[in-house]
Amino acid sequence: MKRAYEKIKRPHALKPVRLLAGMIALAMMSGSWSFAAEVPELFAGAAYVGVLDQDKPLYVKDAKVQHAIASLSKIMTVELVLDAIESGRISWDDEVVVSKAADAQKGSSMRLVEGEVVTVNELVHGTMILSANDAAYALGEFLGGDVDQFVEKMNSMGQTIGMDNFLFINPNGLPEENDAQNIATPEDIFKLSQYVIEAHGDILLPITSTKEYTHNGNVKKSTNNLLKLDAGYDGLKTGYTDSAGYCLVSTINIPVTEFESQPHRLVMVTMGANSDAARIQDHVRMKDYITAHFSTREIIAKDQVFKTIDIEGSEENRINLVPEKSVTRYCDMDTAQDRYHVFVHETVTLPVYKGQVIGSLVMLMTDGSVEQVHLVSDRTILDGQSLLKSKELE
Repeated sequence: MKRAYEKIKRPHALKPVRLLAGMIALAMMSGSWSFAAEVPELFAGAAYVGVLDQDKPLYVKDAKVQHAIASLSKIMTVELVLDAIESGRISWDDEVVVSKAADAQKGSSMRLVEGEVVTVNELVHGTMILSANDAAYALGEFLGGDVDQFVEKMNSMGQTIGMDNFLFINPNGLPEENDAQNIATPEDIFKLSQYVIEAHGDILLPITSTKEYTHNGNVKKSTNNLLKLDAGYDGLKTGYTDSAGYCLVSTINIPVTEFESQPHRLVMVTMGANSDAARIQDHVRMKDYITAHFSTREIIAKDQVFKTIDIEGSEENRINLVPEKSVTRYCDMDTAQDRYHVFVHETVTLPVYKGQVIGSLVMLMTDGSVEQVHLVSDRTILDGQSLLKSKELE
């Protein structure tokens, strides 16, 4: 590849970057993003905030550090159940006989009793609304044949989703006798939540937005107290153990308004808050901050010329390299292009057609993130010399 560094002839001049590795290193810093406006200080020890339709985070705090995840584990348990229902391997009406081991699970529960017969539908509702440890355990036994085999499925699916630094040892997130617990990073849990909402959100979110659930005459409130605010939150999962602290994955739709041109679904993951009130405050303040300071913006325009190439020995036939597509992103309103790096193919033979990929663009944004897009020819040239050569043009 031939490297070319030059300024875009636009009102906002960009600075060329000498090393691509430096760009990526900046973008992968594990600390919080740098915002022009002051970001709320979170009680949580770690966090990852993003929107469903893009992989780049809006905010991170120690997002790649492993934490005990407590009942956030149940997102994976129910994801596997929903996959099995969708594929026809099981059904909502399948009956599950509660085992002695499921009955013995401690903490939040549906008050299941050994020998009781319940449906998959009831167990999913109990798992996600009440954070019932007995229900999640029963689902694991039913779908996996036994818990050990189900845990293997959990870990395999984590790898499939692209989770990087995690380990599941049971279906519900309770500490084992040796104090071992399910672990993952906030980024991992965001990927899991993103996956399950995209795959099953039409089924799952009506469940996770339910404020109470009744089983065998016992009425219990949802463990997600965000729902009490009636502010549009419709999920997703709470979690708590002594070592995990108060964890929460919340999600809410950001609608189209006069200030926002596209709808987005916000997903916020926090771990390690010191109380339920603290984790609720974290999510409310972060949601308010994001909706006030972020919008959908065109980061790279499709007609923006990043380099001009001429045919060797000819001044008539010039090709402008423009992005293959425009790049839009939901981001901080102060985010702008900072530096860029253009890669041009070493040799391109004629003819060259409009839209043909000639190189690529790597753009470093002021928030430290990186955008990449193909650069294509803006016109067709059928004759001339047999070689295109990069040439600096003023």
